[in-house]
Amino acid sequence: MISLTAQEKEVVDQFRRLPPERRRPVMSAMFATDVDCWQAHRPAAEARLRELASLKGLNWDALDDDQKLEFTDALVHEDRP
Repeated sequence: MISLTAQEKEVVDQFRRLPPERRRPVMSAMFATDVDCWQAHRPAAEARLRELASLKGLNWDALDDDQKLEFTDALVHEDRP
């Protein structure tokens, strides 16, 4: 698990409080601030998401963008009630 600073935790908490329809534009803006880093990690991240989706009986490549976002959001929050 990644260890976050108090400031980073606050950013994550603020993101979680956003309405679902605003999360994607905010996430896109955040990724755009460090495009080179994101692009370097994207292939590995997508491969892992494909693997996790498969474990849940889903085909990552067959999901539309909203379904991918919902799946990813569920993964991020699966430890919460």
